[in-house]
Amino acid sequence: MGDNAVPDFGNLLRDLLRQWEDAGNALGGEAMKTAEFSQAINQAIGFSVSAKEFVSEMTGKHLAALNLPTRADVTALAEKLQAIENQIAEIKLALARDQRGEATTGAVVRPTRNRQPTARQDPSTRPFDGQA
Repeated sequence: MGDNAVPDFGNLLRDLLRQWEDAGNALGGEAMKTAEFSQAINQAIGFSVSAKEFVSEMTGKHLAALNLPTRADVTALAEKLQAIENQIAEIKLALARDQRGEATTGAVVRPTRNRQPTARQDPSTRPFDGQA
């Protein structure tokens, strides 16, 4: 029974697949080096971009006809909403600081000294203001 060995179809299939990949890579590598291939790829990419723009434009027109927002409209609205939420959060923080008595800049706010202190006078030379 050892003489009638069954061939390993897994190895045979792997060898065939490897040879097929090598042939495809060689053929593809040679084809990609030509100017015609580059032109064809550029045309295909150009067509793809044009088609995408056309579909986007037509989708926008259909959504506008149905009075529905486009993806760009929803994105712009989300960005505006996020900016408003950030401003509200800043206002809440400023209010919380004010309620705690903290300055909004983190430094202690002191009044400006516009007036120089007067020289101390002798109480006997001070004019009488009538209050005791």
